[in-house]
Amino acid sequence: MDIATESGVTVERITSEKALSGVEEDWNRLTAKSEDPNVFMTFEWFQAWNHRFTQDDHEGRRRLCVLALK
Repeated sequence: MDIATESGVTVERITSEKALSGVEEDWNRLTAKSEDPNVFMTFEWFQAWNHRFTQDDHEGRRRLCVLALK
């Protein structure tokens, strides 16, 4: 779901692994441009962390939710 604002900024709500993989290139490009990049800013680290975080949820309450501002 994309939400457009009056300023021209859009907010994309990402709730699936497939949709998340669609922002990998932009994510890593922004990480590389950071003044002080580190491993915890990479797409791969977030993806691994999120997979583990949601895997440990035995009640089904932890779900992927990323807001991408464009």
